[in-house]
Amino acid sequence: MNTIPVTIVDDFLENPNSIRNWALSLPFDSDPNNRWPGKRTQELSTINPNLNRYLSNKILSLFYPKIPLDYTITNNFQLKEKFIGSGWIHQDSNPITCILYLSEPKDSENEGTSMFKLKHNRYFPIESPEEGNLMMNYRSKHYKNNALSKEELDLKQEYENNAFEKTLSIPCKFNRLLCFDGTYWHSTNGSTKEINHRLTLVSFIYNLETDTQFPILRHKSVALR
Repeated sequence: MNTIPVTIVDDFLENPNSIRNWALSLPFDSDPNNRWPGKRTQELSTINPNLNRYLSNKILSLFYPKIPLDYTITNNFQLKEKFIGSGWIHQDSNPITCILYLSEPKDSENEGTSMFKLKHNRYFPIESPEEGNLMMNYRSKHYKNNALSKEELDLKQEYENNAFEKTLSIPCKFNRLLCFDGTYWHSTNGSTKEINHRLTLVSFIYNLETDTQFPILRHKSVALR
């Protein structure tokens, strides 16, 4: 389903430094199943409901003139330190994903986010169960240890080059919000140098109940008469 256009909003927060400093004072934990890199805080709905409501409504107001009647959103701060290589190209299971960059990048391109599409000769990114198991093991190891060997990184890059074509790259910029349809293939950028201290707010929006269509569906409903 197409939900929203890729959306970039600079200067999203009025007080980004105070929120950044507060975020860095919180405890961060790794995912025990190595589903994502770095560490995340607990959900904001648990530790700061007022801030969670403010951020959620501020994001949703970009796409809806009235805040939806009901929705589910998770907001977590995420911190990546000493991470080598790019993230793994993936899709999210939710209709809208948002990333708010809250660190001053040393390299804005390599600390940003890219969008991809499957190459024209591919229906799926994985061509065999053996390749799927190998890549899943590499991904889990990468996210657990923050690094892979050069040979493993080369195999990861070969797999992604064979399966995907990059369509858009968004540089990281402090206080920039990026929102997109979660089903778009995407990953964090990276390089063979360490990405140190990349702080973001990651937001996943589910179960939207509104009296209006998603923006892309509204756009597609306009006909030439």
